[in-house]
Amino acid sequence: LKSIAMMRTRTITNLFFATSSRTIRNEGRRALSSASEDPGQFVSGITKQDLEDPATLAFFNANFPNRDEENAPLAAAEKKKLVSTDESPMNIRKLSCWKRDSSREEGTRACNKLRDQLWIPGLVYGSDPTKGIFPHVRAPDSRIFVKTPWKVLHRELDRYGMHFESRVYDLTVYEDETDEEGSTMQVLARDVQRHPVKNQVFCVNYLRYFPGKKIKIPVHYINEEESTVLKRGGFVVPINKFVECVIDEGVQIPERLDVECSGLLKEVVRFNRIMFPEGVHPSPNINPKTFNVGTVFGRNLKAAGGSQEDE
Repeated sequence: LKSIAMMRTRTITNLFFATSSRTIRNEGRRALSSASEDPGQFVSGITKQDLEDPATLAFFNANFPNRDEENAPLAAAEKKKLVSTDESPMNIRKLSCWKRDSSREEGTRACNKLRDQLWIPGLVYGSDPTKGIFPHVRAPDSRIFVKTPWKVLHRELDRYGMHFESRVYDLTVYEDETDEEGSTMQVLARDVQRHPVKNQVFCVNYLRYFPGKKIKIPVHYINEEESTVLKRGGFVVPINKFVECVIDEGVQIPERLDVECSGLLKEVVRFNRIMFPEGVHPSPNINPKTFNVGTVFGRNLKAAGGSQEDE
């Protein structure tokens, strides 16, 4: 019985290797003509030339059998230039996404499948009086279930990091891969969820933005070399890393707010050291008397004698 089983195994193996090269060539020609034009989106570092190797192509056919069908929207997305490399005069970058099919792409299992296909599920929500969407009226189009290409979001996250949710984007929502125009709206990224171990993005929602809406802008310290404390090893322990602001219509959205550190001693960095550009105002919710940016720790100089004391 053992010899018969071994003979059957050898026969099956020989038949597989006899037909594998011919099958791989036929499937390879069909795969290279469509979604395999960019195999690097499935396996990092793999190029189109690498798929000419039969072993590499067999690996792709075994692990990504439906890559041509699943990746057709991604191929169309690349042609539409999802993210512009140049900001507009208003410091607003462009971003694109697609609507999710309510019958096949909603729910936990469907969203997990989208993530396997390099799509990040999300939701467009919030009011926008400029487009007739009010918070007290639940319009049918106020909530839109969308999906965004994975590498587009990671490109923005790699560029802006923790400040990604403080940027305004011109988001274009397409109905499907055949839609060429779409609908454009200004949004803020919200509720960025990540995998606890892999640190990969799981979900990104979009909150509608309009001039006059509150937005949190990060702070940045300047002229630290002109502070006797900071240039001698002192440091600022942040209390508030962002300042909630209201920006007038037609005013460029700043990437950050500068905090003047000239003459800063061991003290609390208060609100009056924040430099607001013209047209950018603090939120009415902020009390300038109690709002603190941070606290300075480190060395200090005595007013008389110039000697140093350590803490």
